[in-house]
Amino acid sequence: MAQTYLNKKQELFAKFLAEGCTQLDAYTNAGYEPSSSNASTLASQPLVKQRVEELRAEIERKSVEFDILRKQAAGSPESAVEVAAWTFQRVMDMMASNVKFAQAAGEYKAANECLKMMGDALKMFEKAQADATSGKQAGPQNTLALIGQVTQVLADASGGSSPQADNPLAPRLPSTSDA
Repeated sequence: MAQTYLNKKQELFAKFLAEGCTQLDAYTNAGYEPSSSNASTLASQPLVKQRVEELRAEIERKSVEFDILRKQAAGSPESAVEVAAWTFQRVMDMMASNVKFAQAAGEYKAANECLKMMGDALKMFEKAQADATSGKQAGPQNTLALIGQVTQVLADASGGSSPQADNPLAPRLPSTSDA
């Protein structure tokens, strides 16, 4: 059976690699007995490679955040807008990632709660709520457009691959050729 998660030592190994340690140093720092060949083997495992990339991306995000905050501290006028936009996008990306992890773990209630928070942040439900209060029903095109917005956020967070392509049940807007 293939390994689906990293144990504590493997996680530490990935962390040290992401921070720039050599494979042998990372292997030893993680608590393993020194062995270049074992360090190389561990570093080549797909789960370890994936985790190292995730950690490096997080390090890069933190670096960008630090640069933005440094600009803000220096009084750069565009920094406030940059901080707000960057923070919103980061939160949406993290939420999209949480949705994917929750769905993969079968935690659909948590995934749906996160999707609702994303919809609230995008103000997707305000018009629908106003329409419901006034007695109007939301049209299917509007509903599909709103679902499309969340789908796009999820696709952007997963590196551009559309969840619709993988899911035959995902909602789709009718194309002009369908008419």
